[in-house]
Amino acid sequence: MTDSVIVKSADVNDCGVICAMVHELSEFERMGDKCTLTEDSLERIMTEPNGIKAFVAYLNGEPAGMALFNTYRLATFSGRRVMYLEDLFVREKFRKKGVGGRLFEEVEKLARELDCVKLEWKCISWNENAKDFYERHGGVSDEEWLTFDKKL
Repeated sequence: MTDSVIVKSADVNDCGVICAMVHELSEFERMGDKCTLTEDSLERIMTEPNGIKAFVAYLNGEPAGMALFNTYRLATFSGRRVMYLEDLFVREKFRKKGVGGRLFEEVEKLARELDCVKLEWKCISWNENAKDFYERHGGVSDEEWLTFDKKL
């Protein structure tokens, strides 16, 4: 039987599987102790104005991965939106089977449909597989702009 990757837009009915994958991702990134996401908090941020959106990928009927994203800001010089890919995660047993590529393609397709000027994301510095994946999909590390944040 040929592996079949199906990607669908997620809604609040998918909060359980998405929440589980976010927790798996936090463990993979060695930050499990910082992950406090619940199904209720995920539902809230999925239903608020300009909230997080998601795609869930299924491989042969099993939830295999997810992409969380939103159009969180504007690029004022162009007057167009920027889509931000918050998380792209493929469960370990489904890696190297095209799941990540299909999820990334769907996010990029939607960004183009929404006339976004760019798609941006972050990649944890030690994850060489992720860096290679993003470079294969046209990603370029921005050496000019530094990222700052302030924990609240």
